[in-house]
Amino acid sequence: MAFLTGLIKGVASSLSRNIQADLDTYKNDIRTFGAKLFDTKQSNYQKYIEEFNQNKKTVNEITNLLNGDTSATQYLIDTTGSLSGALAQAQLIGQKVTESGGMLHPVNDFIKIARKPNVNISVEQLAQTYTTPYKTMPLGPMKPQGTMRFFDDDMSDNITSISNRLLDVSGIPQGEFGGGDKIKKAYDLAGTRGIRVWELNAPTDHGERASYLQNAAFVARRKALDTEGKPNKRLLLEAAEIQHAADQASILHNLENKTELSRSDRDKIKNNFLERLSIVHGTVTDKMYQMGSFVTGGMEATQLDILTEVADNLMQQLDIAMKAGVSYAEANYNINEAIRQNKVITYSSLEDELREEGVEIPSKVKIGPEDTYLKGQFVMSENLSLVDTGETYGKYYGGAENIPSAIGALQGGKLIFGGSMFAQPLPIDVETAAILNNSTISNAIQEYQRSNVPKDKEQIKSKIRSEILKIFPDKNNDQVTDMVTRLTT
Repeated sequence: MAFLTGLIKGVASSLSRNIQADLDTYKNDIRTFGAKLFDTKQSNYQKYIEEFNQNKKTVNEITNLLNGDTSATQYLIDTTGSLSGALAQAQLIGQKVTESGGMLHPVNDFIKIARKPNVNISVEQLAQTYTTPYKTMPLGPMKPQGTMRFFDDDMSDNITSISNRLLDVSGIPQGEFGGGDKIKKAYDLAGTRGIRVWELNAPTDHGERASYLQNAAFVARRKALDTEGKPNKRLLLEAAEIQHAADQASILHNLENKTELSRSDRDKIKNNFLERLSIVHGTVTDKMYQMGSFVTGGMEATQLDILTEVADNLMQQLDIAMKAGVSYAEANYNINEAIRQNKVITYSSLEDELREEGVEIPSKVKIGPEDTYLKGQFVMSENLSLVDTGETYGKYYGGAENIPSAIGALQGGKLIFGGSMFAQPLPIDVETAAILNNSTISNAIQEYQRSNVPKDKEQIKSKIRSEILKIFPDKNNDQVTDMVTRLTT
């Protein structure tokens, strides 16, 4: 009996030692693995931070080159597929802006982005887009060794707990960081023109630039016309833009050292203004470039009359500015910016302003050509448009009945510059607009509304009916009756 008791005590003591040893190993494993897990996470986080900081530096550089426009930065990153590619494009843009002195060709000349008004994006968000994600991934199941497996089937939660405590003490955040899959687009691709290669690659020298762009325009125009059926409108418009840029460069090259404009110079400049106006207001056709030169022969007569008058007014402002000592290059930039924004521009002379205020400038005061800032400045109107893109043919000619037969009365409700970048859709259909632009009909409608005599009302309706038939001779009786009813009710 004493032997058996001793044996049991010995076995129990041995088992206890084994359990204790396994427990010590278990605890040591948790501490060791927890520390190792922390080291791994700390190293990964450090790599993430280093990569993120480098990316942030690159994104900042890109954004600064693009005049602080993070939308344009995001566009370049997305389209090139890398930060290095986006930086190379931005550096080329910055080079071109610097070469132009920053005025003749600002950043917006080279990259045009349609920004989403309600989406703001930061440099930090953009940097995260191309930073390798940092993740504190959970451990998989880990079974303890020895007898401890009977007491705990998974010690990974204990290991993670120690690791997380060490992360908290070290100030390292937990979770997932980096990657840009979920980042919103701050630009609208449908309205974005982005970068055009010919703009970036064009030489700075005006003469070389003119030759380069002339060739580029020829290639673009050939592509636009080398299509089945109708010419490619988008390519045709781009070819026109390239040609306009070539024409501008040629004029700048020839006028670089001139202080006065010859008749030939003025004709070229006016034609260049007409070319730009035509591009902006959608009157470009495949017949408006002959042997690489812009001609107005393919433009509709009413459009040409209006744009010619606008070009004449712009030439007047150019003359005033150049007489005040402003260079052609500076004047040309300001006028083309007004055309681009479709805003009236005037050159306001400081001397004239002072005299209007009753201030006489002493005769001994001489303001030289270098003092152009004292002479005056270009002022762009906030409210007045160069071209009224809401004007219809009926409104322009004072009634549909006055529209030349070559155009047709039916065009009365049609916008003259419906293809303009600034045109807005009419609130009524073309047919109704054509009718309302007929002064005889509009006066008859007012007369009908004022009359209280049934017989007179019927006579007025008959008059309206006759006028509608003049405009729409192909309408049947029911259609005309419906029109009359709608107009008089």
